[in-house]
Parts: sequence; structure tokens; C-alpha cells
Amino acid sequence: MDYSKKTLSQLQAELDRLFSLYVRQLHADDRGFVRCITCNFEDHWRNVDAGHFISRKFLKTRFSLLNVYPQCRVCNRHKDGDEIRYRKKLIQLHGEQEVKNLEEISKRTFKMDRVDYITGIEIIKNKLKDKGFKIR
Repeated sequence: MDYSKKTLSQLQAELDRLFSLYVRQLHADDRGFVRCITCNFEDHWRNVDAGHFISRKFLKTRFSLLNVYPQCRVCNRHKDGDEIRYRKKLIQLHGEQEVKNLEEISKRTFKMDRVDYITGIEIIKNKLKDKGFKIR
């Protein structure tokens, strides 16, 4: 991919896309199915979102595996992420202190430049390939 012609917004969108593919496939079982972090609805990874507990507008946690899990489209899009249930599930998985740390980290000022996005894209592409995941 020729990154020189891409805008910062395009690079961010590509990293978002690849990270979403990675998160959803990472949590899939051998049939390709995942469970929604908030309601436990089961569906194929292609039919769910990579839902963020802390909004994507906070760059410091936007690409954190602790912050992003498969989430059905109803919970993610129509229930605005179902934050209360999402937080409870994260506490069950990682403990309350880890969730508090994540919330604190998200408040830190953080800016990504071209190199950060390109590096992130290449890292996630390699992770997808190493695990044998689909890149579409």
C-alpha cells in the first residue's frame, strides 16, 4: 500500500478497519462465532462490531485490546455501547482496578501522526497474518 498518498483521516480509517477485523477474529471460536460483550448474543464475527467501552474519540485507548471487544450491532449502535453492562463485564474479566486504569489512561492527551498510523497498520496486518486471520 502506498501510504504517501493517504491523508491522516484515511490512515486512521484503515487502522480502525484492520483493528476491528483483528479484535473480532481474535475472540471468535473455531466456527467463527463470537459473543457480544454486553448481552451475550452469539453471531459470526463478520456480523458484529468491534465495540469500544471508552469512546473512539479518546485516542489513547482507541486501539486498546482491553477497551475493545466484539459487540452486537444492537448494543453497539442502538444502545450506544450499553456502557453500564460493558463496564460490569470488563470488571468481571479484568478486575475493577484495570478498568479504572483504562478510564484514567483515556483522559491523557495523545496525538497520533502519520508514522504512528502507518506503524499501527503494519503491526495489525502482521498480527492478522500471523494468526491466519482474514484481511479483506
